[in-house]
Amino acid sequence: MDVLPAYTVPLTDAQLSLVGELTAIQGQIEELLLRTVTALLGLERRTASVILGSSKIADNTNIWATLIREKHTDPDLLLWVKHAKKEIEALAADRNDFVHAYFAFGTADLDRMLSEAPGGHPHIPKPHQTVVAARVRTGRRRDVADIRKVRDRAAVLSCMVAHIWSEATRLGGPCGKSGWLERIPRSSWPNSSA
Repeated sequence: MDVLPAYTVPLTDAQLSLVGELTAIQGQIEELLLRTVTALLGLERRTASVILGSSKIADNTNIWATLIREKHTDPDLLLWVKHAKKEIEALAADRNDFVHAYFAFGTADLDRMLSEAPGGHPHIPKPHQTVVAARVRTGRRRDVADIRKVRDRAAVLSCMVAHIWSEATRLGGPCGKSGWLERIPRSSWPNSSA
């Protein structure tokens, strides 16, 4: 049985799918951080999970980057780590704009959304209506059209982190041969000879 939420979520199926993908890709990134720490320290997964048990992605990313810098001296790899660390922290803010948000029409506010009667008619956005994501804590509003851009940024970042994981743990053979770089648009590369 499908249970309706208390309030209408005025997103298209495609927009809902992008929010779901964004969340899933973030999970991939966090898994790769964990696998890197596990491999570089020779730990059981359970122990590495305790080390990366912080609720803040910035703390986990700092541990990950520090460990790689301690274990490796390859300048290209370290440049990717520095770049990915900044991207992870920036993506977290962008992701939060959609994951920790309520969705409403651009002219609506939370009071209007909450005034919907239970069982009322769903508000389906019309082509001329803008739907925004409003952060729960801050109320900051962001056009849902940005979801695609943030999802794509997360996908690129997942390839960066997969490349770093592969190179840092030497699973990809000789340095630079991980295969993940082929998926990353050149415009997203750090300034390097890579």
